[in-house]
Amino acid sequence: MRSAFVLAHGSYTERSAITVTVTDQRHHGYGELVVIDYYGLQLQDLCLELELVAGYLKDLVSVHPMEIYAYLCSLPIHSFVRSAVDCACWDYYGKSMGKLFSELNNIPRSTPLQSSFTIGVTDSKTQLQQANQSAWNFIKFKCDREYENLLRDCGLIQKKFAIDFNGSLNRKQYAELLDSTWCAALQYIEQPVPATERPKRRQRTTLPVIADEAFQEASDLKQIAESYDGINIKLLKVGGLTPALLKIQQAKQLGLKVMIGCMTESTVGISAAAVLAPLCDYADLDGANLIANDYAYGSTVQEGLISISTKPGLGIGLL
Repeated sequence: MRSAFVLAHGSYTERSAITVTVTDQRHHGYGELVVIDYYGLQLQDLCLELELVAGYLKDLVSVHPMEIYAYLCSLPIHSFVRSAVDCACWDYYGKSMGKLFSELNNIPRSTPLQSSFTIGVTDSKTQLQQANQSAWNFIKFKCDREYENLLRDCGLIQKKFAIDFNGSLNRKQYAELLDSTWCAALQYIEQPVPATERPKRRQRTTLPVIADEAFQEASDLKQIAESYDGINIKLLKVGGLTPALLKIQQAKQLGLKVMIGCMTESTVGISAAAVLAPLCDYADLDGANLIANDYAYGSTVQEGLISISTKPGLGIGLL
């Protein structure tokens, strides 16, 4: 990490990652997973699962990614592993066909979303200083229960803001937050209460409330829609691009807003997520900007501007 990354879950200075390659020796497709400890993941276990997948898929490299994904779902593997393999398959398949992911999935070209940049939990004065010094125009603050000073003062800086609580509020604090006049300065709030809580959706507020930890791979979107206005889709937690396409479609049918988000991933993971940005309402794709040793090229997110690669597949290459 470029600096300590502080959330309500804890503080992190490094994250392990695994790069997955699908290849016929001519074309190379890449996917990535990062080891997130609060998901209960262990590097060794993930490597064993990848070895299992490699044994099953060695003769299926040229099969359409959606067919491969259906097969992946029959294997006892974590969604993070499924995502890395699924993204690598899409990257490989597009490169072998000479087609962009958007062409293969009829995703229209649109004005790029502006990605937010995340500032971790610290005192409000430091957070505001970091926001003011940042070249990014959309800032997402990580917050715990001490948010009042930040909300009061963030309107003094001419940028767009959102707050991610990572489930650190209780129901009473959440209700007080929604009643606060300071919320008018925010674009949205993310995961205010613990994932196990299901507060009723507040129809009278215009502030979108986005589910992150409360939205997982097996989540019932109809139940999510009773408490939230939108979902944060991260490829690793839903299992890859293939299920993400379906989740976006289902969310839109329910009137939910969609954010495409990320973990602390390199350009490999960010390039995979970026291809879905034209289908989404919000983007939080700053992951590669938070790490110190990015090892790939592809789509870029510079000062919030998402530039999707125009090369086949996901456009990913290794440095």
